[in-house]
Amino acid sequence: MAEHALIDNILEIPLSTAPILGTADVISLAEVAARRAAKFGGMIDSLVNGLAARASEVEQSLIRADFDRRDIDAAVAKSVAKARAEVPANSSKARWAALRELDAAAASLETTAQLYASPVAVLG
Repeated sequence: MAEHALIDNILEIPLSTAPILGTADVISLAEVAARRAAKFGGMIDSLVNGLAARASEVEQSLIRADFDRRDIDAAVAKSVAKARAEVPANSSKARWAALRELDAAAASLETTAQLYASPVAVLG
């Protein structure tokens, strides 16, 4: 009998009706995720704008030098292609840091969603 009582004590899991996270905590997690996503979006925008700025600089320089329009277009295309090829190498560290931040935020929100999927946790 004593062995059975010991097993019963081990298996007892106290249930709580208190919410695991408060509403303010959930809102805070969502705000952090939104800020990280906006930061990542800004980084992408700056990379795209950098390519456009580089193309514009090349074009303006060649226009001032009185090059033929066909040559200008070809030089701009080559310049953009070269810049695109440089982006992965030059931005790798920043991109991976942003992706790690976004992954951490997504994991936090996923955990929160799982916790709030239980009516017991939410209604408490």
